Amino acid sequence: MCRTCLIFFTFDAGRGVVYRWLKKLDWMIMKKTLGAIDGFVLITKQMNEIINKSGKPFVVIEGIISKEEYEGKRVIRGDIKPEGKRIARDETTLESNRVARDNTTIEVNTEAIDNTTIEDKIETKDYTTIENKEEKIVTTDNAVNVVTENEGGAKTDIPIENDDISIERDDISIENDKPMKTIVYTGKTNKEFGILELIEAFLLLNDADAHLHIYGGGNADKEIKQFAKENKKIKFFGTVDRETVLARQREAFVLVNPRSYKNEFTKYSFPSKTLEYLLAARPVVMHKLEGIPDDYNDFLFYFDSDNPGDMAKKLQEILTMDADFLEKIGKTGCQYVLEHKNEEKQGQVLIDLLNRI
Repeated sequence: MCRTCLIFFTFDAGRGVVYRWLKKLDWMIMKKTLGAIDGFVLITKQMNEIINKSGKPFVVIEGIISKEEYEGKRVIRGDIKPEGKRIARDETTLESNRVARDNTTIEVNTEAIDNTTIEDKIETKDYTTIENKEEKIVTTDNAVNVVTENEGGAKTDIPIENDDISIERDDISIENDKPMKTIVYTGKTNKEFGILELIEAFLLLNDADAHLHIYGGGNADKEIKQFAKENKKIKFFGTVDRETVLARQREAFVLVNPRSYKNEFTKYSFPSKTLEYLLAARPVVMHKLEGIPDDYNDFLFYFDSDNPGDMAKKLQEILTMDADFLEKIGKTGCQYVLEHKNEEKQGQVLIDLLNRI
């Protein structure tokens, strides 16, 4: 007996007029054939209410990850591969947030610290940043000079003696030996996906070590570039290759997806970014979208609302959490998707459905 299973994965949003028209035509044709379908594979359970009017058997498969590909390309932060074997970390592949030679750590703090609370900033609508002065790091044969120019034009030249020093990055943030806390977003930089709200939330933070790095492209690029121009802690890298994206995700302090829960289409979509982020073994914060199954709740942080003030509060909370706790959350989420969302497990879900129809 021939059994027909329809795999229906997503409703697309944010596409052009021609695409949406063709999709509508495609949907009209599909509805006429739904009666001949014996079972459905859906990306969210909410899709069942629209597509499966006859109550046919269905399963939800929100995504599939390749465990083999992961093990070939990824290394979980903390020097542990998925099978649990220790490996040597290649320090040359990681961004360093401090400069140290011969057990000497350079501590430089030239930034003004803003002690106003997030609530104060929201109340006064003060989204100004702490970038009040220009600073440059100048290397010489046997010293590093941190040259700071304040608002009055006066310059302070701080020599740091060390003949071995090497500084290659222009975005080093060192304060009391604390590493830079990088908030990373990768994906489409479209306004409807909440990227501008994320930037507004970042501007409300009171953490001198926090930086926002954005990778991708979309209809908000012009605004993002302007924010990055005005605030050195916001870096916009545009579209980069996938390997670079995966590397930056692994190096992030926290990964963020600001897509709002208020959009109707979120009921019928599961952001693939969720699985990709979790595989980076870093903390992930996002909105609780209706299309995200509850079994992910233990491995994700959720914003309380899409208001920039509330988003800032949650980011601030995560930035001050214990590093070991965040490390554990990241690794646990990574192991969960590796064990439960791989091709073998999800393939078995599909086989079970076929056996039911």
